[in-house]
Amino acid sequence: MKKLLLALVSIFICGISFSQTALSFYDNAYFIYLKGKGNIPESEYLNYAITFEYDTWKNFVNDEFEWPEKFKNIRAKFDKQVADIDFNSTYVFETVEELGNYDMQNAGFTLNIDEDDYYEIKCSGRYYYSDSESIFQKKIALELNPIWKYNFLPMPQNEAKAFLQGRKTSSGQINRRVTLKVYCKPAVFSSKEHKDFSSYFYADDISLVGIIEKIEVFDESNPKNVKKIGNLTIK
Repeated sequence: MKKLLLALVSIFICGISFSQTALSFYDNAYFIYLKGKGNIPESEYLNYAITFEYDTWKNFVNDEFEWPEKFKNIRAKFDKQVADIDFNSTYVFETVEELGNYDMQNAGFTLNIDEDDYYEIKCSGRYYYSDSESIFQKKIALELNPIWKYNFLPMPQNEAKAFLQGRKTSSGQINRRVTLKVYCKPAVFSSKEHKDFSSYFYADDISLVGIIEKIEVFDESNPKNVKKIGNLTIK
């Protein structure tokens, strides 16, 4: 059975990111889905306006002189966001995981993510005003393939000891939470990876797969001094 993990949603909603080297998978997930499907249903144009251009929709939808032009511009913006999706481009998805114990023999921290784990993406716009059947009302299941194989963070013993000491609380507890920045490309819908993952869900559910290129690990225990501490490897 597939198990849900948590995405680091606040980073994308607030617009905070560690770098601008790749587009946000979270922010573009619904557009990736529509590009993969090959068309935008006509009903979704108004849903898009309500969800992402709420103030314009609210202020002009009842104005027959102003609304047609406003809606035309919104439609064009929506079309462009979907058209700009490139399945050969790299997107980044951020999440939080806990490091395991330090492996003295191999000099690094272990990390365990199960093969059945997946992430959930929820629309950050005002989707609750859109039609109940809109895709923006639905949550997206995202598999990062094969994140379950990335199970090791190399780190010299002296650095690892200092890292844990800096994470220790007055009660002796150690905060092992780190932020993963996962670089991946969206899997095309005809791929084996996408078909295999989508088979776990109902036909009207939305699922996506990101094919991993690399995973960077960050220490964000101090928001004013976010530091990259390495890359996850396959051990």
